[in-house]
Amino acid sequence: MIPWNGHPITEPGTYTGMPLDFYHGKPTGPEPCISSSGLRTIWTKSEAHYWCDSPYNPRREDQKDESDAVILGRAAHHLLLGEQEFSKRFVLRPERVDGAAWNGNRTACKEWLEMMKDSGLTVLTPTQREKILRIRDALANHPAVQSGMLDGDVETSTFWKDEETGIWLRSRPDVRPSDDDYTDLKVTHSVQTEDFVRSMRMFRYDMQGALVGWGHEVMTGRPITSFTLVCVESSAPYCVRVFTLDPKDQMRAAKCCRWALKRFKRAWDTGCWPGPHGYDDVETFRFPEWAADKMEAEISKARDEAIFHGQEAAE
Repeated sequence: MIPWNGHPITEPGTYTGMPLDFYHGKPTGPEPCISSSGLRTIWTKSEAHYWCDSPYNPRREDQKDESDAVILGRAAHHLLLGEQEFSKRFVLRPERVDGAAWNGNRTACKEWLEMMKDSGLTVLTPTQREKILRIRDALANHPAVQSGMLDGDVETSTFWKDEETGIWLRSRPDVRPSDDDYTDLKVTHSVQTEDFVRSMRMFRYDMQGALVGWGHEVMTGRPITSFTLVCVESSAPYCVRVFTLDPKDQMRAAKCCRWALKRFKRAWDTGCWPGPHGYDDVETFRFPEWAADKMEAEISKARDEAIFHGQEAAE
């Protein structure tokens, strides 16, 4: 563990005390560095989708306001994992401003929100605060959490340079409860099996685990023992499920990370950030068979109706 000194990373290692904003910015200075979220975006969407929001993009569009779900998840992480920075990042919206009840349309309330934004603080509504407390209570009642699943080194930042591509990689797991085990907290809309499978396909948490394992092995010379997701629902009844990812799935995910890194390297070197289907000249579009069958049925129905009304059927 290396205490971060406030400067760009130039040496591989696992650093403590690094602010999240720095981690997600340009932590290795002008040299490119990519995390699992970037690799997952490239793999599941495209290089263009990554570049659109990349800190290296000089024409990066202004970031949209965070959704309620994103704010809730981020706040829950900071509070539930025991980070000391919570009060420096979040503030509870007051019930009254200048002696009057809160009303978002009032000038005084708008000015208060602007002041908080300028101070770098994210405002939590009373409803969001209540949700966070309920999430905390739900987690506290789960046996895995009671056994220490969310205890340990919190959000350390590991950096290493890939030998093949020369690209810096970084990972920041939520918790390292033991030397070779890692845990990540996920606030999700549902922990029902079918819903969570869709979330896994969409967000590729397995690739996140694979990159954590990659960095761990580079740093220690040992493979990780486990990568576990502690998942809690963002609304009542705030159910909790704990999943340790299957090693075979992790091996497959590691291949996805490697190929996504190759695509990032190619795009970085060429300056071309293609969309989902590259730069094909012209593509032929065909309706899928189910859609074509439906349209044929609609045509047949229209023909029958025309004949019934004594009209000549169109060919």
